[in-house]
Amino acid sequence: MIRSLPSKLRQLIGTPGRLTAVSGYFALFTAMAVGLLSVPLAFRFMGEDEFGLWNVLGQTLGLILLIDFGVSSAASRILAEPLQSRDQDEIDSWWTVLVTVLAAQGAAMLLIGLICESIILASFSIPAHLHDDAVMLWRALILASALKNPFQGLTGVLFCQNRLYHMHLANVLQGLTNFAIFYFFLRMGWGVKAYVGAVAISLVVTVAYWYFSVRAGGQRFHLRPKLFSKEKLKALYGFSGSIFILSMAAQIAFASQSMIVASVLGVAAVSAFAVSVKSFTVLSQLLTRTVDAKTPRWLMLHLEGRNGDIVAECRRLLRWFIPVAFFCGIGLLVFNRSFVGIYVSPDMHVGRLFDLLLAVTLLVQQLTKPFFFVFTMARRTWGLAMVSVLDAGLQISLAALFVRWWGPSGILAGCLVGTLLTSVPFIFWNAPVLLHHRRRDVYGGIIRDLAAGAVAGTVVWFLLPTFRADTGWFPQPMEWSATIAIALLAAWGFQRLISTGLIRFGTH
Repeated sequence: MIRSLPSKLRQLIGTPGRLTAVSGYFALFTAMAVGLLSVPLAFRFMGEDEFGLWNVLGQTLGLILLIDFGVSSAASRILAEPLQSRDQDEIDSWWTVLVTVLAAQGAAMLLIGLICESIILASFSIPAHLHDDAVMLWRALILASALKNPFQGLTGVLFCQNRLYHMHLANVLQGLTNFAIFYFFLRMGWGVKAYVGAVAISLVVTVAYWYFSVRAGGQRFHLRPKLFSKEKLKALYGFSGSIFILSMAAQIAFASQSMIVASVLGVAAVSAFAVSVKSFTVLSQLLTRTVDAKTPRWLMLHLEGRNGDIVAECRRLLRWFIPVAFFCGIGLLVFNRSFVGIYVSPDMHVGRLFDLLLAVTLLVQQLTKPFFFVFTMARRTWGLAMVSVLDAGLQISLAALFVRWWGPSGILAGCLVGTLLTSVPFIFWNAPVLLHHRRRDVYGGIIRDLAAGAVAGTVVWFLLPTFRADTGWFPQPMEWSATIAIALLAAWGFQRLISTGLIRFGTH
């Protein structure tokens, strides 16, 4: 077995899908390490107000980035057919349209961000001594986003070529560079200004890596104004418009969480909220990498008319993905309190109900993701976009209502109820139709697995008592007892890995 290990490792990274998965997890673990070190570092050299300011402005920036109108997200799908045709004129025509639009949108982001600066900063209770830093930080974030936007088309090329691993490696370089510069400037006593230096240098590193990765692929792209096509511009916006609405709805729902916390409970409360959801973010990214490694291949199969292969791979993925998702969700429920205590301090933990809602949100999010991509792959996103708008409105309304009763936990409860009533049923009902398969063919066996995981989660919930901050971060006896259910889920997931062949590296 030892002698065969090198050949198995070569087989593991021998296809683009496997290489994407490996590089995705490498990027995730790098981001986890950087995140785990950055937050305590920020708290050491800065206060809660400074850290909360960074989180609030960073999430608010996402609203300005919606000026992109979904073009950067639509680039991978819109370039798929031209790249497959290998018609250089057609490729250059689409490339010219895409880059021109992205550059114009970058300029619009910068202009609108500067015009709305005073209104945005006045929306938050920013301490007087941080006002100048807030202005500088906001302008730096807006400028960096505007400069980066024209290069977003490069990521679409990498996706269409099933070379998504280069984007993950770019994220590794960006994260390490960002952390190194951030730490250096913090040591220099820059405070909030350290974020500015880190953003500027990591921007240069990321764009440079994208550019050279695309050039290494062999395909050349030229800006040829004579090939600019109004018909292609219309087709681009026809598809990207729905992507824009989806992104807008998601970003508004996400940004509203911290904004509601800041408005009702104060800027300092945003720090506790951000710290308590950190483990959720890490686990979400960990699970997402698995699905993301599949999507470029699924797009290629769809263009070849092989939807049956997509359904087979999706069912195979879900056989082991469901127990793994429950394993992560229950682990979050049991150990998030201890994680927050180690990460910052026990008194920053919001509460056990908060952890339960995080765990359920994680499961819903991850089990929906594979089928969400089906709508983009089939370019049938307008119906989903309309439902997402309703979803976002319901999430915000319920979150604003529930926060007054349950505090930060009410934010999660409102968002969860909103999406369970709208987007989730729509996605699961319509995805099989877009794949031209019966729902039984797509979802066969899933209900039983979901029920088994729900029973394990219920057992853990009733095993866990409520803890106070003064109990410290170290796991208590009942928390260790609850890990028995997690161990059983791990065994269940491991058995599924073997039964689906993934443990033998038999996937693409």
